[in-house]
Amino acid sequence: MTNWMGDAGFLVTAKSKIRRHNPEGDLLFINGVVKEKRVEGTRHLVTIEQEARNQDGELSVLGSAVIDLPSRR
Repeated sequence: MTNWMGDAGFLVTAKSKIRRHNPEGDLLFINGVVKEKRVEGTRHLVTIEQEARNQDGELSVLGSAVIDLPSRR
């Protein structure tokens, strides 16, 4: 999340649910989707949902976050 949001963003909340153990040598592929964009006062908030799957396509981790991003205006 922090790489995606950059130095100007602020991580408001982050949650994760580990669904399976990942032994050494597993590869994890993480995908994320922007689920919501909203403005609350001066804050520009984005809700992201992520999932991590191993090399066999098995779900490993579910995650979500709310990020405060700078306005583009």
